[in-house]
Amino acid sequence: MQVVACGGDHTVILGGELDMASSPSVEAALAHVCTDDTSLVRLDLSKLGFIDSAGIKAVLAAKQLCAEHGCGFLLVPGQPQVQRAFALTGVLNALNLPRDRDRDRVDAEV
Repeated sequence: MQVVACGGDHTVILGGELDMASSPSVEAALAHVCTDDTSLVRLDLSKLGFIDSAGIKAVLAAKQLCAEHGCGFLLVPGQPQVQRAFALTGVLNALNLPRDRDRDRVDAEV
């Protein structure tokens, strides 16, 4: 995980796997990043190779946390296998994630 800050905008870049082992540390990092001084959190899943239900829960929690703090939340879609996990769980629409045919979109605003 890498966090890049530029003023009130924060990009959290995830790589490897987002699963029940790694999701608590990702949730903790997002809680630290998402403060009242943050205007935007961008969660970049493009380097993520795997996500399970705990990882999807962490993404949904990040969206909720941003809403609670009044900051924007953008999600950069993941690789096809990651997108497929979102599709199988039925949360593509809740997160405004693009389907495979829309992969050329860079950010999905939520």
